[in-house]
Amino acid sequence: MGLACLVFPGANHTRYEHSIGSMYVADRLAGALVEKTENEFVKSKIQETRLAALLHDVGHAPFSHVTEEFFRRNPDCLPAAGKNYDHEMYTKTIIRRNDEIKAICKKYKIDYKFVSDLAIGKSKSFLDGLLSSAVDVDKIDYVARDSYFCGLPYGSIDLTSLEEGITLTHNSFGNEVIAFDSKNKDAVERLITSRYYLTSSIHVDPKNCAAIQLLLRALRSAYNALFKAAANPEQADEIKNLILDCLHFQWVDHDLITFLDDPFQKLQYAAIEANREGFSSLDYDSLEAIIRMTSTHTRRKDKWYISHFLLKKVLQGRIPDLCHSSCLVNLSTSARYSLYVLHYVSPYTGIINSFKEIIQTLKPCKGKSIFVDVTMPKPVEMNTRIVVGNGNVKYLFDLSLLMRSLSSESTNRLTISIYSAKEMEQIPVDALERYINLFCRMARRRAIKEGKVIGSDLILLIFYFLHQQRLFFEGDTRFQALFSVLFGRILDRSQIPYKELRHLPKHFGNLSDVEIYERFRKEGYPDFFSVKFSQDLDLLSDMGMVYTRSEPVRMSVGGQYPRRYERRISRPGREYVDANLLGDYPFCNALKKGIDKLQASESCLIKLGT
Repeated sequence: MGLACLVFPGANHTRYEHSIGSMYVADRLAGALVEKTENEFVKSKIQETRLAALLHDVGHAPFSHVTEEFFRRNPDCLPAAGKNYDHEMYTKTIIRRNDEIKAICKKYKIDYKFVSDLAIGKSKSFLDGLLSSAVDVDKIDYVARDSYFCGLPYGSIDLTSLEEGITLTHNSFGNEVIAFDSKNKDAVERLITSRYYLTSSIHVDPKNCAAIQLLLRALRSAYNALFKAAANPEQADEIKNLILDCLHFQWVDHDLITFLDDPFQKLQYAAIEANREGFSSLDYDSLEAIIRMTSTHTRRKDKWYISHFLLKKVLQGRIPDLCHSSCLVNLSTSARYSLYVLHYVSPYTGIINSFKEIIQTLKPCKGKSIFVDVTMPKPVEMNTRIVVGNGNVKYLFDLSLLMRSLSSESTNRLTISIYSAKEMEQIPVDALERYINLFCRMARRRAIKEGKVIGSDLILLIFYFLHQQRLFFEGDTRFQALFSVLFGRILDRSQIPYKELRHLPKHFGNLSDVEIYERFRKEGYPDFFSVKFSQDLDLLSDMGMVYTRSEPVRMSVGGQYPRRYERRISRPGREYVDANLLGDYPFCNALKKGIDKLQASESCLIKLGT
């Protein structure tokens, strides 16, 4: 729960309780699967499923998601050879490395390697759906548990209905996947809705966010002090490695508090402990060098580190007030989309820190210690499969307009918040928008340079080149097929941001052929249909970048929506592409030629209407 206890005093329950609760839920759902399907694989993996649920969060560091957010925002605090920080890789490492876990598994003939993969939802079996999905054991437990301890009314999860509704179905490849019966769809909707309101009440609460900003700055200050004292970049890298090892193999919340209180003394003790216990990946000489370095920075009684003062404010609840808040819906069309992209891209670039520094230069913020945060409720996952009449399978996203609206509401709550202990004037919105657009473009360019592309940008580019005559494109399913064909020729398969569309042309063949396209339309859903793609289409529409109109249609077999959507780019959308995308993406000419070629051939992938 991070620092939620500052707002909700009852939020002092532990991850240990949550882990036992998750194991209990996993036992009930796996047992229900066995009872309903008599599946031999589930029968043979009951214990592995229970253990995976029990250990699914063992890779979290102290203060869990706050620490994870710190490394996302400060990638320079990770070792030079490290990749993007992910607590799941530590979960897998701990399960495979811990001698006690391995001994217990060996005694009871449990496959600990399968447990380690299943715990992070990567066992390549349908059981992954129990551990990592929109309706998994983790969410079922923490929504009920967190609601109860925070005193919020969102924890009424109908686990019995979920048990009754859980079943197995087959995808297009003949593999079994977890689904829920349509009679129990309401229970799935209630869980997802409860999770949304729980996270929007706790995780984006102003006081909780302000406290997290203090803690993040305290961590940054502690790292800065250690980096300044390091003898060379190699030793700084070794310090980063040692802290990561401590966070995941040794320290609990109290140890991290002690580290912020005196970074040098705590790191010295950690290096001595690592020499004795052997939990660190560093060798003896490296640890000895860290011990010598930290011993020369013994703190005097009258001197404290900046991280100590910031930590003290956190622990005493002296949290800065929310002084300025700009919600997405209060910004111009271009600034809305730029803010979304900045929030989407920033964890991979660290550029959001520079954005915060430039905000400090604005007149209302000068001379004040401010904390800037960009917040949004957790994304709403709606790719749960629902078995409807005659055994047909649909996504919850398509069946429920409530869920579709919830996705839009989540995006519309994207907010820039500025906190300060001193009163300050309101920041002019036009100045804020100018910096949002500037830093969004910087973040986008850096992401493109690193080989990452933004899915909603690519959608916008297709609309730009396709709709020069201001015609509406008919059908979201058809548009997904067009997207996969165009970018399948331009990008590497791994670069396509929607995983369901990566293998679509290869699986079905030439989708420009009418017969092949019709076969895809009837057989490709849901395995070659991306819910995230449709959510991005709705997002562009909500932000005013794309015009959308719709009408109800009768449900039928295949990838048909309960409504038919027709879309085209808007004037602000065209202006945004001209100003921000055409000069940044290197494949724009190739994309235009591909679209022109398909239009000239009167491909069935392109259907335009007035």
